[in-house]
Amino acid sequence: GLLALREQSAPARDALEGALSDSSPDVRLAAAEALSHVGGLEKSLPVIAAALSHDDVLVRLSALSVASRLGTRAQPLLPAIRQAALRSKEHKDVSTYVARMVEYLPGQIAP
Repeated sequence: GLLALREQSAPARDALEGALSDSSPDVRLAAAEALSHVGGLEKSLPVIAAALSHDDVLVRLSALSVASRLGTRAQPLLPAIRQAALRSKEHKDVSTYVARMVEYLPGQIAP
């Protein structure tokens, strides 16, 4: 919900910052994205970068999606994005999609 509120979620900034260390990567990514809309981009980027190198290809896909929505504000993530491809026997189709995003996304967020 806070993510959907974008700038209006500013009163929850402390809670969002706390959620950056949640045990769930999905919660961390949602908090990071929401926080990026209320002046917390500098705290969000390391969380997103960590997810881009997560062992689970689905987490990497989520992180790439967040980076895509951040647009040019995700430029500091470019090195991590370029290294985010991961092969997964269990999720072959997702791995293929992640590889395509790794190729496509830098051109969309680069200066």
